[in-house]
Amino acid sequence: MRILQGRYLVSGIEQVVHLSEMNRQKYQKQFKGKLYCPTEGCPALLSYSAGKKAHFKTWRLRHHSANCIYNGKQAIVTSLRKDAKATISGNRRQSALRNAAKMFEGSRSGKGLKVEQNIAPRSPKRKRKNDIQMTLYDGHLLEEDALVKGKAIRKKFVDELTMKDVGQVRLVIGYIDSMELVDSVAELVIQYNDIQVKVVYPEAFVKERLNRSYLNKFDAIYKALESEQPPTFIGIGEIRLNDEQVMELIIYNGTDFKINNMDLSLFAKQYVNG
Repeated sequence: MRILQGRYLVSGIEQVVHLSEMNRQKYQKQFKGKLYCPTEGCPALLSYSAGKKAHFKTWRLRHHSANCIYNGKQAIVTSLRKDAKATISGNRRQSALRNAAKMFEGSRSGKGLKVEQNIAPRSPKRKRKNDIQMTLYDGHLLEEDALVKGKAIRKKFVDELTMKDVGQVRLVIGYIDSMELVDSVAELVIQYNDIQVKVVYPEAFVKERLNRSYLNKFDAIYKALESEQPPTFIGIGEIRLNDEQVMELIIYNGTDFKINNMDLSLFAKQYVNG
């Protein structure tokens, strides 16, 4: 399980730092020895590994708390308890978001867009029936999609959603048409080819500790909506029907959606600084 963000602690002040904000020089100069696991209360220090697949990792000989999701044993137990049909790793989610962003690159210049909806990942090597594929990572055994071999995240533009998608996890692509702030989050209306769907961030999103850095950042979208080109949206979530039997996309994780191909925290910073 990759660690995508950490808690920067200095002088008793805590700040969430995202992987996308980090580089080797910044880590060495400012964050080394002061970056901790994102799980609240976990004492494990993090280090930064640069390169093509940059990531945060557990500092050598440091240990996560027993109930931390990044504790090796806890990660395996948690994964085994999940329904295999609903379990999609963070790595696969991020890969799907990157691929969807590439599809959208030509949209602003009027180029055609294509969605490959049902491309399954390469089949892993055959293993014994009860085997679990593990990777030794920084001293911990971590699961690598062992329970979801061959399961792809279907990518769909808003106008391609059907009732068959209800109850399923989908990556949905569209433009943000409007939004309404709801306390610390928002409800977005995204559209494509004049078909709309609402994006909802439920109470579970607000209560999740790892989503704290995304709260109260949605108002930056208002500024983007004033531009000539509507902001793009790609997000992974569950398709549900609301009380009025209208489809909605439910987002549970702050890392599961991008606006103009940016994490919301970085997107908000762009408009604050600009």
